[in-house]
Amino acid sequence: MGLFLSQHALQSGAHVYAVTRTITNELQDLAASYDRLTVIEIEDYTYDSIANISTYMTQNPVDMIINNASMYENDQPFPEMKGDQYQAFFNVHMMFPAALCEAYFNSCKNSEHNGNIINMTDIFAERPSPKSALYCSTKAGLESLTKSMAVKYAPILRVNSIQPGPVKFLPEHDADYRQNVLSQTLIPKEAGFTPILQAVEFILDNDFVTGTSIKVDGGRSLAR
Repeated sequence: MGLFLSQHALQSGAHVYAVTRTITNELQDLAASYDRLTVIEIEDYTYDSIANISTYMTQNPVDMIINNASMYENDQPFPEMKGDQYQAFFNVHMMFPAALCEAYFNSCKNSEHNGNIINMTDIFAERPSPKSALYCSTKAGLESLTKSMAVKYAPILRVNSIQPGPVKFLPEHDADYRQNVLSQTLIPKEAGFTPILQAVEFILDNDFVTGTSIKVDGGRSLAR
């Protein structure tokens, strides 16, 4: 999804800062094709990683941040987990977005440039899966954080979220899994990333929208 949105923004003439822990071959190819793509590699989703990103935001006004970072795993039993898995979920889904938002607000405030943040959450934030309760709880935390940040940083920042449904299956999803998911979706198809892009464009075009969440799930949140 991040690669798709970055490519679209570059094709539209924007300068893109891609923050990533892993520079993939696809991202390298994209950077070779566009000198308007700056790849920022970070070691982990920690508060210390924000300093490097803040430098770029201070030097150049940033119109929008799409927080697409996510980590998904089924719950590990607590004796084996020892809190490490839950801490990783928290860092990626809550701590890093909160710190990034604060840094973005400071850069916008100092430049008198208003900004937008869009957090990618999950329909499971409202109807959790029993197999991934820890993941779901931190995605729900990001939903709450979206509203909190919208209140805290208005009107300098508008902060909204998008809750994707089955827009794109992963290679490890077999035919039975895909059929089961689609059977529980009111619009039973793999939609691709274009509906996500359309939701992003709606948020950008409507300057009276903040603190809200948009489901892009084909009705799966109602049917499952």
